[in-house]
Amino acid sequence: KSVHDYITSAAGSFDQTVIGIKRRISRGVQVELRIVVSKLNAAYIKDIASLIVKEFPKVNSVKLMGLEMLGNAAVNMERVWIPYQDAFEASEQAINILLSEGIDVAIYNFPLCVVPKKYWGIYKRSIDESKTKYLEECEKCKEKLVCGGFFSGTIRLIDKVTPFYD
Repeated sequence: KSVHDYITSAAGSFDQTVIGIKRRISRGVQVELRIVVSKLNAAYIKDIASLIVKEFPKVNSVKLMGLEMLGNAAVNMERVWIPYQDAFEASEQAINILLSEGIDVAIYNFPLCVVPKKYWGIYKRSIDESKTKYLEECEKCKEKLVCGGFFSGTIRLIDKVTPFYD
C-alpha cells in the first residue's frame, strides 16, 4: 500500500485504485492490469500477483512489463532502473501464481533472451516498431523476428545480451 502511494506520489492512491478496479469488474467491464517492473516494486511483484488473485480474480488479463526509460523514468533512472534480466526474475513467481489461477498473463517490453523458453507462449513483441532497437549482437540472433528488442530510449543502458545463435 505505502509502496504504491510512494510510486504514484499520491497518498491514498492504492485504496482508490483497488476500489476502482473492483467497481469496474463488478459492472462487467473488461479490466487489464499492467504492471511495469521497476527497482521500486520488483521485490513486491509476487505480492502484487497474490493481491490480484485474492482481490481481482475476475480480471481479464495482467501484463508484466519491462521499463521504458523516458520521461520521469529517465529523470529518476537511479531510483527506478532495473536490468531486464533482474526484472524478469522478480516477475517469474508472479507469472506462475497468476497462471495457476487461470488468469490471462502476457509478458511485454522484455527482450526475448531474458525470458525462459517455457514462457515464450505468453511473450509478446509489444514495443512499437518506431521505438524498437537492437544491439549489434542481436543482428544474427535466430529469434530476432519474434524478439521485442529494446526501447530506443533504453538501449543505452543495455551492455550485454545472450542471442540465440544455434
